Amino acid sequence: MNILRYPHHPVHWACPITIQDQPAIKIMHYSVRLQMSFLLADEKQGKAILVELKKLSKDTYTLPITTVYYFYRAMWQFHFLHSQNCQVQEQRLFLTDIRQSLKKFKKWAAYSPENYEHLYALLMAENYRLHNNDNEAELYYDRAIRLASMNGFVQDTALACERAANYYLAKQQKKTARHYILNGIQNIETWGAETVARRWARDYQVHRKLENQSRESLSFDMMTVFETTQSFATAIRMEELLYKILFSLLKHVGANSGYFIHKQQQELLVLAKAEAAEKTFTMYDQQSMENFNANMQSIIRYVYNSKEHVIIDNAQKPQHPFFSYSTAKSILCLPIIHQNEIISILYFENTLMTNAFHPSHVQLLKVIAAQIAVSFENAKIYGDLEKRVQLRTRELDETNRHLIKMNERLEKNELERKNSCIVFPMNYAHR
Repeated sequence: MNILRYPHHPVHWACPITIQDQPAIKIMHYSVRLQMSFLLADEKQGKAILVELKKLSKDTYTLPITTVYYFYRAMWQFHFLHSQNCQVQEQRLFLTDIRQSLKKFKKWAAYSPENYEHLYALLMAENYRLHNNDNEAELYYDRAIRLASMNGFVQDTALACERAANYYLAKQQKKTARHYILNGIQNIETWGAETVARRWARDYQVHRKLENQSRESLSFDMMTVFETTQSFATAIRMEELLYKILFSLLKHVGANSGYFIHKQQQELLVLAKAEAAEKTFTMYDQQSMENFNANMQSIIRYVYNSKEHVIIDNAQKPQHPFFSYSTAKSILCLPIIHQNEIISILYFENTLMTNAFHPSHVQLLKVIAAQIAVSFENAKIYGDLEKRVQLRTRELDETNRHLIKMNERLEKNELERKNSCIVFPMNYAHR
């Protein structure tokens, strides 16, 4: 591991394996090499090691290192497919292997989510990227980062950040890519892989010292706050604002769906709903809470009465205090408080995974909520002014129509008067 720690340490890929009669040991050794080749971005060695492991994997072994093999095999295969650095026959084989890896990690994530769910999420992100499903890819990159960080896997947090940076760079979103790679570099340095940190800094053309000095205590989440609140500040129409709020927050907290609930004269009304999968947005005409499911109602009422947020890690857990069954696996509900009064409530669901939401999301949302409150009030004022203008315009139109009718009536009366003046002299002349 000195290769990863010290940038000037030589890499001896040709170092032979002396134990040839125990395939299990060879699989363990080559799996570690596979991980190192990926972190060091050595495509030639990656391909060579995959060939060796393909021969060995015909023998079935249940080893602790098995998950490393299937994970980094899939990561290399995604890399080759993204870069189109493979033949058509290889593509078919890679896709078959990827499906196998996804199937295995789905099962492992279900058995031990704290160890494998973040790896499954990262593989899903790469898979969605491969199939050009950008919305889901972005959702799963953030999910992988969050889960890896939450469970203490610093190296996997770093890798997920780097993969997300690679994705955004390919989309020409350089600013977003820089944020992710800086976070990745910070985590990979914490893990002790200075060689990888330097390579990422070089590949993504970021200057770590300069960036760190300018950012100082500015965290990645704070950059998220600035970008998000800035986008809110530019929205003055209510529909546009709620669209930006919900879709921005769906991405940052890793939710599938979200609702914006507003308090109006002591009544809670649902104003809008957003769904990440199809990127659908629904604007309601002040729908009453009674029109939505009882589970959602009970949580929102609790948040409204207590002025406290709620995180439900497993909404399908039997005998949950809020409800007995829900299609959602994780739920996050947070009040938006302005001048010590609840003005609105945010409600998010994740139907794909348990433990999707973390207390850090609450802190992020609380900071953003202040701008939401201001932007919402501004949008209300703008909406009221717009209604007044529309009302005044209708009144003016009505007045204009009335004046036009009056003028037409006057013109008609004047014409009739003139006609009567002409007829009267003629009748007098005949007498």
